[in-house]
Amino acid sequence: MSSAEIKELRRLTAEFVDGLQSDYQDVLMKLTQKAYKDGLSHAEKSIGKISTTERNKVYESLPDMQTYLVNRIQPAISSIRDDLMSTLNKCISQGMDVSKAKIELRKRANFLSEHITFNSVGKTYDAADVINGVLVPTKRTVTRSKTMSTDSYFDVIARDVSKMSYIMAKVNGFREKGYNGFQYRRKRDNKVRKSHRAMGGKKFYIDSPEAKLAYQLLLDYGCRCDITPIKLRSKR
Repeated sequence: MSSAEIKELRRLTAEFVDGLQSDYQDVLMKLTQKAYKDGLSHAEKSIGKISTTERNKVYESLPDMQTYLVNRIQPAISSIRDDLMSTLNKCISQGMDVSKAKIELRKRANFLSEHITFNSVGKTYDAADVINGVLVPTKRTVTRSKTMSTDSYFDVIARDVSKMSYIMAKVNGFREKGYNGFQYRRKRDNKVRKSHRAMGGKKFYIDSPEAKLAYQLLLDYGCRCDITPIKLRSKR
């Protein structure tokens, strides 16, 4: 392949990945907006109807959730981009012509539309743990690479981002009505995991580091816990 042909294949590959990102992002943005709206509606059940001015103020934080969404899907998009570029480099090193290289790239793109592989062994990510009834920040380490359905992966992201958008809309609604805190509410059945059960009834200042950990805990898979507004004594 000539340098011009290689450049064109790189451009087409990048264009494919950008299009894939745009498609997923558009769908997830709509889910984020709906979840944010639902969160604010549910907040009103606790705090009463809010004014148009208060609602507009709450929606000022929606772009933060959209940025959160973009950051969440980026690892998957980067993985797909790296995989396809690696495939292209192999085609080049094996001396394939443009036609054969396009076939190989198309095959790989079709595979990646259904499967995604993460090679993140050794990388750490922030999480929240409960130790002796107290929320503490922790670092968890990825111990093995993982391959999963691409649709399943983005379903996980949709759940994560939707839940966070719902929570933040509620929190911001509480704040606009003069509440500076919230209480952690758990379900009262035997399906609640131990760490979440320990948080039942705990009170948090909305903008505290502990509150951020509580938000992370609420994102645990299958979590049915929720928050209700409270007014706490102002910190001195």
